[in-house]
Amino acid sequence: MHNGGQPQEAPAPLPDTYARYHFHIYFRPHIAGDSGIPCGSRLPASPGQFYGLLPDGTGHNCDLLRYLCPHVTYQGPHLTRPSGGWLLKADVAVIGAGPAGSSATAVLAREGFDVVLLEEHARPGVPQHCAGMLTKEACRRLGIRVPRGVVQSEPSHVVIHYGSTSFKARLDMYVLDRASFDQYMAETAVEAGAELLTGHKVIGMRRSGHGWLLSVRGGPELASELVIGADGYKALSLRWAGLERPSEVASCLQYELKLDREVDQDIVVCYFGSSVAPGGYAWVVPIGNKAVRVGLGVRKASKPARFYLDAFVKKEFPNSKIVKRMAGLVSTSGPVVPNYTGAYLAVGEAAGHVNPLTGAGIASSMVSGRIAGLIASRALEEGDFSALRLSEHYTTWRSVVGRYHELAMEVRRALESLTSEELACLVKDMSRGSSKSRLSLTALSLLARNPKFVKFLLKVRELKVALCL
Repeated sequence: MHNGGQPQEAPAPLPDTYARYHFHIYFRPHIAGDSGIPCGSRLPASPGQFYGLLPDGTGHNCDLLRYLCPHVTYQGPHLTRPSGGWLLKADVAVIGAGPAGSSATAVLAREGFDVVLLEEHARPGVPQHCAGMLTKEACRRLGIRVPRGVVQSEPSHVVIHYGSTSFKARLDMYVLDRASFDQYMAETAVEAGAELLTGHKVIGMRRSGHGWLLSVRGGPELASELVIGADGYKALSLRWAGLERPSEVASCLQYELKLDREVDQDIVVCYFGSSVAPGGYAWVVPIGNKAVRVGLGVRKASKPARFYLDAFVKKEFPNSKIVKRMAGLVSTSGPVVPNYTGAYLAVGEAAGHVNPLTGAGIASSMVSGRIAGLIASRALEEGDFSALRLSEHYTTWRSVVGRYHELAMEVRRALESLTSEELACLVKDMSRGSSKSRLSLTALSLLARNPKFVKFLLKVRELKVALCL
């Protein structure tokens, strides 16, 4: 390639590990038609644009970089070569392609910002850590769209067991294939204009100017003005940013089982009690005619989650076959405060945005991500990345979802203060109600029968919402 007859200094070639990166390279008009474009390059129909892999194994695309660097710009993400080596640059780096991270990314991309979504695994949502339950009421209230292709079942009732007593209540929900749902969310962000880099694990980050410099296993360093940490229960980005991580987690384990009999697709069953799941509960979720997702979460248990789950499966599903095992931790201590600092926001489970009573987190994480995208967009427009500017995220999230989670935490603590005998009596009273009653109404009948819960009767509407989010 020519540059006024002057030879170009060739930068160091990209390592082979960068072969997965896609770049959009826009040429100056007089260069786009030059016959010096290396053979093997692929030009699209529209003039002045090149799209390819770096490198392509033949060295042609490395030659393109060597000789065209003075004449090109790169879009999504930008590639530069400072003295220390190759570097990716973006307006915002989002760590984690779960519902929270993809939601934030999509908002920012639609606003026209250069966003890189970093996912440590080869595919978003894999491995799966979640039971995949999402109430239809949460979807209605928060404007969440669920594509039919990711729905495994649509139960309309939940059955609660405590010891030898049980009751049934109405609760409409979706059971999601979380891997497919997370991939759908990530694809939505990409369609909005974001760059998704899978197999890229962020292993550290440090301040660089007013922004951040991220170290990435499997790729070059990434410089960004803002970082959104959506890295789930591990929440390593919080620690790197100098903030406190969630203080309490539940250890969760679940199996997908193939059964020798059909299961009721209309019912989710939950089991409570210290002998079943200390500090948590067990669930049985239908995902097919002869398939269920069975799991539990425990807190402060004397034995590991596997001990309790294996005992539960042996008792309830003795002839089943384990098809898949999934494990993880769930934040149960409530929201991290603050979840922000200069040029950094934590969202979703990383910020403790999980219902502390039910452990549900899909809906609240998506809202957390959306709000982060909006706040980050305004911060970028204003050039203000201060902690004070980003603190708007917490206050907004609390007004939409967080205040209901605070109420859920109050109910959880009240329940934990009861003796096993008092809990058994409450469940027995609830079992006398109609199975057509919604779960929120059944819960209200429980509250009215015990002095410890009378105060919640003044928050009837809020409690109904808290049980769904």
